Amino acid sequence: MRPEFPSSLRDSFEQDGFAVAGQPCIPAELIGRAIERMNALAGCVYDRGGRPYRRWKVGHPTSIQKIDNAHVADRTLFELVSHPSIGRLAAHVTGARRVQVWSTQLLYKPGGGGEDGCVGWHRDMQYWSCWRGGLLTITVALTAQSSTNGAVSFVRGSHRWPQADVHGNAYRQDLTAHRALVAETFGELWEEQSLEAPPGALCVHHAQVIHGSGPNTHREPRCSIAINLRTEDSMPVDGVPDLGMWDCLTRPADFPVIYGD
Repeated sequence: MRPEFPSSLRDSFEQDGFAVAGQPCIPAELIGRAIERMNALAGCVYDRGGRPYRRWKVGHPTSIQKIDNAHVADRTLFELVSHPSIGRLAAHVTGARRVQVWSTQLLYKPGGGGEDGCVGWHRDMQYWSCWRGGLLTITVALTAQSSTNGAVSFVRGSHRWPQADVHGNAYRQDLTAHRALVAETFGELWEEQSLEAPPGALCVHHAQVIHGSGPNTHREPRCSIAINLRTEDSMPVDGVPDLGMWDCLTRPADFPVIYGD
């Protein structure tokens, strides 16, 4: 049987720290329902029994907005994050035998530009010290993603740079000054690539790749959901507060295994 994803995606993930499955992998009908449910979630209307873990600046007219683990509160988003293509892509680029959702972030960036729509340069692992090994993220484009509407940008190959303090801060929004500070830490070639993708496309990135995002200069909002995944190689770190990140270990009904057993 022909593989669903080309080997070039695995090569890009290993060499660059990210890879884009540019053709839509998620049905347009499901993407449309997810967009509709974003408005309901913004209004605290939940239909799955749970509640999101955190709401950050939801409803702000200019700032990027975030709802953590919205999928535990919404049936459509749970269906979306459980889609088989997401697990298959994660397994394809990592060689994993088992892939589980352990966290999600529903993201909304209003149009009109402005620095408060930015996300500072960071590595995901700096926030995930309660885990070691086997972590990655797949972003689902809910609307078209581009450099001009504030899509995520990756620093090519930075997952292979030394695991030093990168002065990373996802909540810092002066990107030019922050870029200079982070780049000076390593003295490596800083080569950015912004995600360019249609609705329904998937982008997978390594937990150690440096990334951030600029302002949305379009009139329309940019929407996406980041799905944090763990493979069988991930392990909890004793003595480190997990802040709910280990809930997947005891609540598989809310944090599903989407590839393997």
